Amino acid sequence: MSPTRLAIAALISCAACGPSLAKNFTLDFDNIPPAGTAAEGANSGLGAEILAYYDGDAPYDRARPPFLYDVVVDGGTLAINSLRDPDGAGNFLDAHSGLSAAGSVSASAFGFRLGTGVTLAGFSVFYNASLGSNPSIDLFSSGSFVSGTQFDLSTCEPSEDAFCGWTEFTISAADLSGQAIDQVRFSGAPNRFVIDDATLSTVTSTTPIPEPSTYALMALGLASIAFARRRREV
Repeated sequence: MSPTRLAIAALISCAACGPSLAKNFTLDFDNIPPAGTAAEGANSGLGAEILAYYDGDAPYDRARPPFLYDVVVDGGTLAINSLRDPDGAGNFLDAHSGLSAAGSVSASAFGFRLGTGVTLAGFSVFYNASLGSNPSIDLFSSGSFVSGTQFDLSTCEPSEDAFCGWTEFTISAADLSGQAIDQVRFSGAPNRFVIDDATLSTVTSTTPIPEPSTYALMALGLASIAFARRRREV
């Protein structure tokens, strides 16, 4: 193999030596205590702000093992207690699982963003909305709305607690492919739209780290190029 081809082969080999890291997990919004350093505000009786609970929780320092999912939830988004919770002050009957679901009682939109270099490879969520809440989901990449990724969610006749019951929504891998989605926003009338059991597949881009054999191949290719140049100069 020629010196130039040796060097090219080394670079090609290096490009594949740092695979992305994948995570699969579900956010159930249960058992989230009040934040240690952030005021829960006037709505504290409904539940705790989620904030960075799924991102190691710094600087809120809640007493629990950290979840290192690289997910930060918008301020004002609460883990709202269902009416099944003995301490609950929410206005929906059941969570999809556990006793809590996520939503906002004052804002018409809430959502989450992923950490630097983290993107969505798969996503599903259960939602519960009251009639006339006009719920939808929007996807963003680096702070910009991605065209064609607004999904209107359906509602139904209200159940006994004025919400329609839990419905699953799934964004296909094809919709996410090549989009670099790193933020999801849920829109709907305040206090009339909640989500639960959001299942995410995320991919974290990593800086390629060459294998020792790749370094050796690159060194051999560069040495061969230098030797060939010396011969031409003699």
